[in-house]
Amino acid sequence: MGAHGWTYFVVLVVLFVSLSGKRIRKPKIMSEGKPVVVNMYNNACSLGRIKKIETALTQIKKKLESLDNKITSLVSSSGSRKACTFDFESGILAWKKNGSAFNNQPTYGDNPTARNKGQRANQQGDWWIGGYEDRRSKSVTAGQTQGDTPKGTLTSPYFKIIGGQISFLIGGGCDIKTVRAELIVGKKVRPPMLKNTFRF
Repeated sequence: MGAHGWTYFVVLVVLFVSLSGKRIRKPKIMSEGKPVVVNMYNNACSLGRIKKIETALTQIKKKLESLDNKITSLVSSSGSRKACTFDFESGILAWKKNGSAFNNQPTYGDNPTARNKGQRANQQGDWWIGGYEDRRSKSVTAGQTQGDTPKGTLTSPYFKIIGGQISFLIGGGCDIKTVRAELIVGKKVRPPMLKNTFRF
């Protein structure tokens, strides 16, 4: 982020993954010789007249395995859409912009170096968020800036933290009243992350 201030940058964190559909209802198994119906996610599976309860349980197990595969697929596909990645190689994606500070983002390349040799951004990849920068594409002349005047926030979508820690590459101004990055878990705001330098 720009050393002259990359305005507000907010990271929202929720420790769960929201999946569509209703809760699983316990299988409804009628007496022997009667139809057995398994209701899951509004899908009714009629197994007809079954004399042995073991057969019914086998069918239920298969249905549960299928459901588990669907859940795994949903979680995996959510990650593959990169809605919650932070490298910005594919753009801002599902991040929500408020105000004008991030209209020209993400920034391409090591833009600070083009203005001041020796002050590398050390960004990861080719694209990153720099509120002070103004190089929205490769065709824009390197070193352009929009300054500190624009104000706004950039809010990530909800995402699940896997593992015991989470880390970000963050640089920029350190006026906590006007420039900061916030990590929000539930409704609790963690201490702001600040670093007074262009360098990550």
